[in-house]
Parts: sequence; C-alpha cells; structure tokens
Amino acid sequence: MAHLDRFSPRAVEGGSWPRRAFAVAASMHEMAGWMAHDSGSPRLADRHFRDAVGLAERSGETGLSGQIRGSLSHLASHQGEAVAAISHAVSGLNVLADDRTDGLTRARLFALHARGLALAGKADECHSTLQRAERALTAPNAPRAEWFSPFDATSLQVDVAAVCSNSAI
Repeated sequence: MAHLDRFSPRAVEGGSWPRRAFAVAASMHEMAGWMAHDSGSPRLADRHFRDAVGLAERSGETGLSGQIRGSLSHLASHQGEAVAAISHAVSGLNVLADDRTDGLTRARLFALHARGLALAGKADECHSTLQRAERALTAPNAPRAEWFSPFDATSLQVDVAAVCSNSAI
C-alpha cells in the first residue's frame, strides 16, 4: 500500500512523469483494486480503481481508462448499485467513443452496462445492450497494450449468464 500510495494521482500531481509511467501506475492500481475486491474489501477496491482512472487519464490511454471504468462498473454491480454500475459503464463507453478499434473493451463495457440494467430491472434495454456487446466483440480490434485483461466470447457468455440469473430479468 505504501508503494502504491507513492504512485497515486495525488502524489504525482504536477510531476513531469512520462505518459507510460502513468499507464503503468494505473495498471498497478487496477490490479490492487481487483485484489482488494477478491479479498472482500470493496471500499479499498473502489479507492484503487478511482486512483487508476485518474492515472489512466493522465497517461492518455483511452483503452486503459475505459477498461478501468469497467472495473468500477463491475464493483458497483457486485455491491447491488445499479445506477453506479450503469454510470461507470456508460462513462467507459463515452471514453472510447472516438476509438473505434477497441472492440473487446467496448464489448466488456456493454456487458457491464447490461448487468447494471438487469439490476435496475430494465429487461428490454438489458437485452439490446447484450446484443451490442456481441456486435462489439466481433468488431475489428487493434493490438492491445500488455496491461489489458482479455475479453472474449467466453467472457461475454459469463456476463450473459450473470445477467440472466438476475431475478428481475
């Protein structure tokens, strides 16, 4: 934690770090967020994901920024916070709006948006958003940076199952 705190958005404010350093620090915070989430510490996970978003923005890596917003959406969904889950997913999609090459991250964000919609009991919107996820999954994809987690057809099917298991759908 002490090491990561040295690379938080507050700690590097005003510094002249290379963009790549911001991307690496963002990736480290996202990984720490997932470890906190897996350990049952959602508040700590949220803190790391929010730090990661700030660092990703400084890096200029839109794909990374979108991916981390997806992590925030996932966390909100697990906490039963439909509005936040939807908001983070839509925010991630907006970050990628001008980047038509990152279909895999876009597919993940559509799937997470659908999870939020399922939590909110919006079945029709949920199903149409899952269809958008499927289309995005087959869109052309640019080579991805090494810090991205893979999202593929199997990952989408896991999200579809999670959405369908929600009693509101």
